[in-house]
Amino acid sequence: TDANACTATATATVGQPAATLSATAVATDALCFGGATGAVDLTVSGGTAPYTFAWSDAASSEDLANVAAATYNVTVTDANACTATATATVGQPAALSASITSTNLTGAGSNDGSIIISSALGGSGFYEFTINGGLAWQGSGTFPSLAAGTYEVRMRDASEITCEHLLDASRVITEPGALTANLSGTNVSCNAGNDGEIRIESPGGGSGVYQYSIDGGSNWYNTGTFGSLIAGSYDVQLRDANATHIIVVLNAGWQVTEPGLPADNLASNDADNRICSGTPILFSASGGSNYNFMINQVSVQNGSSDSYSTSSISDGDTLRAEVTYAGSCLTTFGPIILSVDTLPIPLITSSDPDNIICESDVVTLDAGSGFSNYTWSTGGTAQTETTTNLIDLTATDTRNITVTVTDNHGCQGTSSQVTITIYPKPTTGPQHRINSNFGY
Repeated sequence: TDANACTATATATVGQPAATLSATAVATDALCFGGATGAVDLTVSGGTAPYTFAWSDAASSEDLANVAAATYNVTVTDANACTATATATVGQPAALSASITSTNLTGAGSNDGSIIISSALGGSGFYEFTINGGLAWQGSGTFPSLAAGTYEVRMRDASEITCEHLLDASRVITEPGALTANLSGTNVSCNAGNDGEIRIESPGGGSGVYQYSIDGGSNWYNTGTFGSLIAGSYDVQLRDANATHIIVVLNAGWQVTEPGLPADNLASNDADNRICSGTPILFSASGGSNYNFMINQVSVQNGSSDSYSTSSISDGDTLRAEVTYAGSCLTTFGPIILSVDTLPIPLITSSDPDNIICESDVVTLDAGSGFSNYTWSTGGTAQTETTTNLIDLTATDTRNITVTVTDNHGCQGTSSQVTITIYPKPTTGPQHRINSNFGY
């Protein structure tokens, strides 16, 4: 209506979008913990295109890709400046984790180290493991028979093998030093003795605790000194007491020696050790530094002299020599069992009972049988030797007779002196009557 009260009419229609502007966001979780493989799919409806997008991470695209786990908010604005909002949360698996234990080598070069991966968690629940930086994977977390070295230990999700986790970039497996020791010994001092010794000293390497053997490992001891040994060959070994399979042979043929025993050369100067009573006999030996000569176990001479002479021997006496050798070692030579023959004692008998004969008569002297030789002394300058016990004597003067006999063993004895009285034969001439009362 205007000032003049004139009127006019008009009609107008106000429109709106066909539907209210709305937005829906759907998230896809990341494949690995901490990974940027998540996504958000945004669906917009209503409102008036075109639309613009303002995400909380400053993205301006409709959808989000390769994003990490998080909550994402978006504001959608249409051509009419109308707005709608949406929210989506990108999830992720639990973090991969595990425990590691390792065992060092028990001995040098033993290759018995190990790495064990246990208590694995996170991801899909199925795992694989590696200790060489991913060059080789296995389903078990146990890695035995390892050499000394440095290992890169990893795990991964077996359902999504791109999901790896570094457990230890430099797990070190060590080995002890090689077993070593010094070996010395003392030989047996005397033949057939048992005072030899083997000493295993200054052991090193391994765990520091050791055991010792000298019989090739049949028996082990906590001390390295072995005494009271006889001469022989010994297989000397050392092992780690905390890893008894770690053994080193120090010497497979260690020799404990003994001095040689001097040869028993005790002898006398009589080949059959049989002498005549009172005859000197000489004993000798060699190979030692001192000689203790003993008769019937009683010392008769002790010193450096290697010979002993005596004539004071009885039948059946036993002679030995205790010989010192190799410093202070003793051995006994012998025995020599002696035979001593009694000297023969001949007895002279004659064919004349009173040993009185007349001049130029013959008397037979008998020294007894059983001797091998007879040497007669009949008062002359010469002696008569016979092999029989009888001798005939004719003399013109009185004779003192002895005989020396030799028995079958060479022993000699001389008889007591026997006097043979010789009377001259009467001569022919005037006869005289002997009166017992008046003489002639």
